[in-house]
Amino acid sequence: MLIYSPPLDKGMTEFNVSKGLTSQFDLWKANQIDSSQVFIGAKILNNSGVIPFDIFEKKWTYCFCNYFIARRSVIEDYLKSTLNPTLDFIERNKDAFELMKFNHRGKEETIIPFLLEGLFGSY
Repeated sequence: MLIYSPPLDKGMTEFNVSKGLTSQFDLWKANQIDSSQVFIGAKILNNSGVIPFDIFEKKWTYCFCNYFIARRSVIEDYLKSTLNPTLDFIERNKDAFELMKFNHRGKEETIIPFLLEGLFGSY
C-alpha cells in the first residue's frame, strides 16, 4: 500500500519520505525511533486508561490532516470517547507533558500537539 504525502523540504529526511511517497507508515513506530518523547507521551496516555482502546494494539492509520470528513456520529464519538478525555488528562498533568520536549525541524517543541495529531489515526 502506498500513501501520498507531500514531499519534504530540501534536506529533510524524517519518516523516510522520498519523493512524496511513503509505504506502511506507522506514526507510533516512527516516533519510537525518531521522537522518543512523543512515544513516551503516547505510552503514558495509553497506560492511563482514559481512552477506550490501546494506541499500539493495531497499525496506525495514516491521517495527517487539518480537517476530517466523517459522519457526525463518528466525530461525536471521537470527541466524547477519546479527544475530550485526552485533553482533560493532559490538562491535569500539564506540567509533566510540557516538560516532555523534542527537537522538531531544529526547534524545541512540546509533545502535546504531536500526540494529539496522531491520536485520530489510532481511534
